[in-house]
Amino acid sequence: MDQLRAIDPLGAGWMAGVVLLACAALAWVNLTAPRQWGVLLHSFASVRLGKQRVRAELDLGDRNLALLMLTAILLIGLFAYEVAFFRGWGAPGLPAFGMILLVTALALVAQMVLLRTIGFLAGDDGGLEEYLRTMVVLNVCLGLIFLPLSIAMAWPALVAWRVPVCTVGLLLAAAFLLFRWVRAVAIGIGHGTPVRYVFIYLCAAEALPLALAMHFAGFLPSASSPTL
Repeated sequence: MDQLRAIDPLGAGWMAGVVLLACAALAWVNLTAPRQWGVLLHSFASVRLGKQRVRAELDLGDRNLALLMLTAILLIGLFAYEVAFFRGWGAPGLPAFGMILLVTALALVAQMVLLRTIGFLAGDDGGLEEYLRTMVVLNVCLGLIFLPLSIAMAWPALVAWRVPVCTVGLLLAAAFLLFRWVRAVAIGIGHGTPVRYVFIYLCAAEALPLALAMHFAGFLPSASSPTL
C-alpha cells in the first residue's frame, strides 16, 4: 500500500500542499468572519437573495468573500485536474494543474466581467447584480463540496473509490449549474426582465461556451463525417 501511494500520481505531495492551502484559507475566514458561513448558507438556500443581502452581506469588495472565491477557484481547479487525469485526458503534474487552474480562473472571472459589462452597456441592472452574487455564492459552495471529494480522489483507501467519487462530483457540478440557471430565470422575472432575454443570455454566454468546453474536453463526441 505504501509503494502504491508513492507512485500514485493523484497522491502527489504537491496536491497535499494545495489542500492544506485551501484549508488554511477556510480556517482564516472562520476565525475572522464566522458569520460569513451563515450568510452563504442562507444565500444558497434562497432562490432570491434580497436587497439587504445583495447590498451589505455579499459585498464583492469584502476581503473574506474574495478569499472564499479564490479558494473555490483553487478547489474547483483541483477537482477538474483530478477528473481530467483520471479519465486519461492529459499527463499528471503540477504544470498541468497550473494550466487547468488558470483556465478555471479565467472562465469564472470572465463570467463576472461579462455580467458587469452587460449591465454597463444596457444601462439597467435588471437583476444582474443579484445574479452576479448568486454566481459567487454557488461557486463558493461548489468549491467547498469539492474539498472532501478532491481528498477522496487523491488519497482513497481503495483506488476503486475514485469511480463513484468522480461521478458524484460531475453530477453535483451539473446540478449546481442547473440550479444557477433556474435562479437566473427567477431573478430576471423578479426584476421585470423579459424571459426571452434571460434565455438568450444563458444560451449565448453560458450554455454555448460550456458545450464547447465539454466538446474539447472529450465529454461530447464529435460528429463523424459521412462516408461517400
